[in-house]
Amino acid sequence: MSFGISSILTEVLARSAGVEKTNPLQIRAVGGGSINNAYLITTSQQQHWFCKINDASRFPDLFVLERQGLALLGATATIRVPEVIACEVIAGKHPMTHHLLPSLRTTTWVPSPNPIPDHLTG
Repeated sequence: MSFGISSILTEVLARSAGVEKTNPLQIRAVGGGSINNAYLITTSQQQHWFCKINDASRFPDLFVLERQGLALLGATATIRVPEVIACEVIAGKHPMTHHLLPSLRTTTWVPSPNPIPDHLTG
């Protein structure tokens, strides 16, 4: 079974955030990383998430360690840290999804120089 980016994100948000699978997602690729593909996700109910996806076989523990690091930073209560809602492997891809902090919703994001790759849209 082929999982495109939309299918992966729909599955992640359904399992982790209770988003209905029939809820249309607005997915926008954003730049800023060289290892991961990064996306802003908005539902029709104006729920907002940020998601990074990498190849699970190339970077098997990257997001697990990042999630642990974010939890440690959050525990200090010195800076705002987004809550990670999902960090799992789906169809060989490893998405890490977290709430988009309200202050970042109005940020001007740099569009990704690379549109969503064809192998992720199917």
